[in-house]
Amino acid sequence: MSGLRLANDPGAFFSRGIVVKTIPQISAPAIAALQLGNKIEAIKLVREETGLGLKEAKDLVERYLRDHPEVQVQFLRRSGAVKSFLSWLFMMLVVIAAVVYFWPRE
Repeated sequence: MSGLRLANDPGAFFSRGIVVKTIPQISAPAIAALQLGNKIEAIKLVREETGLGLKEAKDLVERYLRDHPEVQVQFLRRSGAVKSFLSWLFMMLVVIAAVVYFWPRE
């Protein structure tokens, strides 16, 4: 697309008197991060690749998830699995700490 890029909007071009908004695309590494349940990493990648601000990158990633339900399902499954694992790990550490603390000493 030819035209002048507007200074205040990285996704807009001015061409022949008409402002045309373009929506940046999400790259394959960012999509892979979403499929692994890592939204923060996906937002970070989008920011690095597009130069968008934090809010704009977050909105773009969330819009992508909304528009691609198959990726959203994978994201929810993976992020839920990570939270579940961390909860299990925390409980195991609490149990081990309790056993060590209450173990009879000679």
